[in-house]
Amino acid sequence: MGEALSLFVADLHFGGGSRQLGCHHVDPHFHVRVGNSVENRARAKGRPRTLFVHRDVVEAYIDYALERREILSAASVRDSSPHVFVNVRSEPRWLGRAMSYQSVKRLMDRCSRAIGHDLSGPHMLRHTFATRLLRGIDCDPVPIDVVQSLLGHASITSTRIYTHDVETAMKAATSALAPRPTPPMTASR
Repeated sequence: MGEALSLFVADLHFGGGSRQLGCHHVDPHFHVRVGNSVENRARAKGRPRTLFVHRDVVEAYIDYALERREILSAASVRDSSPHVFVNVRSEPRWLGRAMSYQSVKRLMDRCSRAIGHDLSGPHMLRHTFATRLLRGIDCDPVPIDVVQSLLGHASITSTRIYTHDVETAMKAATSALAPRPTPPMTASR
């Protein structure tokens, strides 16, 4: 969660990089930086890295940025925060300020009530992301070292927690295999 809350708009290169930005990546991406000077006490753990995004993420961000501008402008709040995620649905004194862990938790609680499903918190999204990649849920299975890089873990041991209950899944997979037919036995004399 700290990585998302410490993400700055300048870290987003959704149109690709450029020489002026000092970035050579041409595909839409963002940079996870550990040293951003945040206004919400969030901190990115793990390693600095570049993560590529699907065009749907770019489109969703554009929608968010337009809505952010519209809401803050209507409230006469100057949109000057360098943070990607700012409060746009909160008390007037917090509008336009970087979201905090508590504001994200409140947002998750509202979403949980709206969908009628208990969401234990923002970290659940990271856990679900990693589990889906590793197990190949709605995608091809992704090797654990790639998931490790995506999550920014220094050690593969940290990533292994996302392989929870893999033994049960392995047993189910092997049980699902049909037994090989046994050749008919011949009578011996």
